[in-house]
Amino acid sequence: MVKTIDITPKVGIIKIFRNLDYSPWNALAEYIDNSLESYLRNEKILKERFGPNYHLKIDIQYDYESFVIEDNAAGISPGEDFERAFKAAEKPPKDSKLSEFGMGLKAASTWYSDFWEVITHSINSANQQVVSFDIPQILQENSGSISINSEKPIKSQPYTIVKLKKLRQIPQGSTIKKIKEHLTSIYRNYINNKSLEIYFMNEKLEYEMPEILKSPYYKNPQDSEIIWKKNIDFTYSNISNNKKFRITGFVALLKKMSTVKNGFALFRNNRVIEGNQHNDENFKPRNIFGSPSGHKSKRLFGEIHLPSDFDVRFDKGGFIINENFNNFLTKLEEYLRHDLNFPILQHASNFRSTKQINSDTAVKEATEGLKNIKREDLSKNLFDLKTNFKLTKDSEKFDSVSEIKSSWELFDVAHHEINWKVHVECYYNDNLDDKNLLKVISNQMLPKEKQGKNTFGIRLSLSHPFIKKHAGTDSSIIQPIIRFAIAICLTEIVANDIGEFDAVDFRRAVNNLLTKSLN
Repeated sequence: MVKTIDITPKVGIIKIFRNLDYSPWNALAEYIDNSLESYLRNEKILKERFGPNYHLKIDIQYDYESFVIEDNAAGISPGEDFERAFKAAEKPPKDSKLSEFGMGLKAASTWYSDFWEVITHSINSANQQVVSFDIPQILQENSGSISINSEKPIKSQPYTIVKLKKLRQIPQGSTIKKIKEHLTSIYRNYINNKSLEIYFMNEKLEYEMPEILKSPYYKNPQDSEIIWKKNIDFTYSNISNNKKFRITGFVALLKKMSTVKNGFALFRNNRVIEGNQHNDENFKPRNIFGSPSGHKSKRLFGEIHLPSDFDVRFDKGGFIINENFNNFLTKLEEYLRHDLNFPILQHASNFRSTKQINSDTAVKEATEGLKNIKREDLSKNLFDLKTNFKLTKDSEKFDSVSEIKSSWELFDVAHHEINWKVHVECYYNDNLDDKNLLKVISNQMLPKEKQGKNTFGIRLSLSHPFIKKHAGTDSSIIQPIIRFAIAICLTEIVANDIGEFDAVDFRRAVNNLLTKSLN
């Protein structure tokens, strides 16, 4: 005798939604995915009814207490579609592309808030339908059903409005900026082809493609300029099941090297899954990009479209790393590396810009960032230094910490008729935000193998908040900072030896070093 058991998800699954590993932007993307799916499935009838220029508009309003997300897609049809939209883990039709897990609306709404409401007017209905969720009450009553109110629509065109009230997740500060950047990047293709407009707090989100490098091939600098963009279109077969996959898109080189705009954006169903620009999540596989501090890594960017067969995480914030994905990375590297007619990887590694810097622009850009310095904080900082500063000739101890990652470099510097040996250590401590950007280490405090006459050490912390914010891992920014650090620390050593060394002498000595030995 064969028995059956009920494995339908119970209402308690809603508790899990509260603790999902969403980001604020990926949660909001769930609503945009639903709107896009509704619009694309009904685009023909929408344009027939409302005109050929009809396109999808999504408006997101936020007041730090609530979100209101409104679209003009086809709405949620009463009946089967409506029931599926609100039933936990109820998968949509097989041909759905953007709404695929049957969780997005419920999961994202419950992650953001315990109190949310959906108002929708379907293209196939005369009335609007209103559904309100009170999650604590639903869990207390363990109720598997909810009331639907049918009302007169507020306008003739179809729409869906989601209201998230009494937010549990409250984006603030830089997170709001990241939300706008991520949503712009994720839906860049729909935005650029004019099929979608997104407004966030009344600001229209628009995507701007980075400038592409134009230059002769580095081996032939006298030749004509080449636009360094390579279109991607190749097919390969999976090893285990011989299934074929087609990869399309482009790979290009940035006009200006960047650690923000570089990296690949990986698409699936025409929306970005992994590798959003303007943030720290760019996709830069080591087998193609090499070292993060290298020229190639800072030049390469592109958009790669993967088939819908590739598995993604529940929040569509990344691809599942499996055989399909690893094979794709291998094939992409081979495709780029073996094209001798368009050696884009070689050019990315070896090209060096010889263009003269516009002095007016350079001065403006250099000083622009100083506007962010808070004058009041700087004044207080100087007052505290004057009040609490205590001159000492004692050297700071060299403390070898096992958790740090470090690299040493030896500099020979001539100053005041003395040849100094300066051991510079750059280090990073994963478990600490260092408060000391610079430390001077006297000869006797250095590791024994580095000690010697006229020798001292400098420790530069890459985990200091200043370095993290302004340099990151960009060696082109860190190297001048190191030279400035050497000048300051060397002058400190000389000042301690001389004894009488006023502030003006200190500044002049630093200037002298940066003009001569350290230039």
